[in-house]
Amino acid sequence: SNTPSPAADFDFVYSTANSPGEFVREESRTSSPEVSNEMAAYTPGTAPSAYGYQSPEAIHIPQQEDTLSLKVSMDRTKTRAETQTKVTIILDPLPETYEWARFARQTISKPKQLATSDEIRENQKKGAAVSIDFTLVCAVAVEEPKDLELALARARGEGSFPTKIPRVDVSEMEKDDPAHPQNGGAVIICNGCQERERKRFGRKKKRNEEEEEEWSTYDDKRIIIVNEKEFKRLADADASESKWGSGAKKVEFSMRIACYCRHQESKTPVGYRVIFTIRGVNGELLTQSLSEILQVTDDHKNKETPQAELLSPSLSLPS
Repeated sequence: SNTPSPAADFDFVYSTANSPGEFVREESRTSSPEVSNEMAAYTPGTAPSAYGYQSPEAIHIPQQEDTLSLKVSMDRTKTRAETQTKVTIILDPLPETYEWARFARQTISKPKQLATSDEIRENQKKGAAVSIDFTLVCAVAVEEPKDLELALARARGEGSFPTKIPRVDVSEMEKDDPAHPQNGGAVIICNGCQERERKRFGRKKKRNEEEEEEWSTYDDKRIIIVNEKEFKRLADADASESKWGSGAKKVEFSMRIACYCRHQESKTPVGYRVIFTIRGVNGELLTQSLSEILQVTDDHKNKETPQAELLSPSLSLPS
């Protein structure tokens, strides 16, 4: 079967020897039931403002003896918009100074989970935080190596994704519009799913209006939702797995994608991929990875079989 497996693991290796902007071959291998990829990542570029810092322009980083290995595991690759997926990220080796994982504020599920200024300062006193950004793309938009490279560059802050006019439904867009998600445009939560999320939040107990003000400004950006506090303490990776070194750290969290694939593509959509961008304490890029194809489907409304066979689950880029 070519449909996504019920669980997926993604392995990526970051080499600090790369020159700025150079993309190194991704080698992929598929084995049932897990899919595993290895790729080299990028040197630092301009950091996004989600965490309130800016990093310098891309610079060359001297070669280090150890490379940073990134593993992303998900407990499912097919789900509904209301259902959470358990995600585990392992970074090996990660310097001991890193104590926290910090999720991008616009992805946080509830206002009470956002860190206050005092909490940010206090956490940073206790140890450095590795920042985790998420970028959602349509799988068909990154099938070609050049398109994937462009999406990865945009995800790390080098340029921006073309964005459709607010409140315009994807079905109203021209198929060749660069801002169309299938052509590499930004994947923005549709009007219907955004309204569902508003109603979902409206059923919850009301809190301080000031606390909710910033959270509400992300309504049209919150398509990937992380059900965790903004800061979560890193844990040691399972020592029983000999493949991980003593410096390996992990973070587990729950995530969901709040908009169905068919709202961004055709009636028989292929699915999404998530770009994970990992940054250091000063906004410097540590590594990036690309997920397996993820299908967010409403099976009782759409009985058609998703055309996952149109794309291979794992992408392999030419050198």
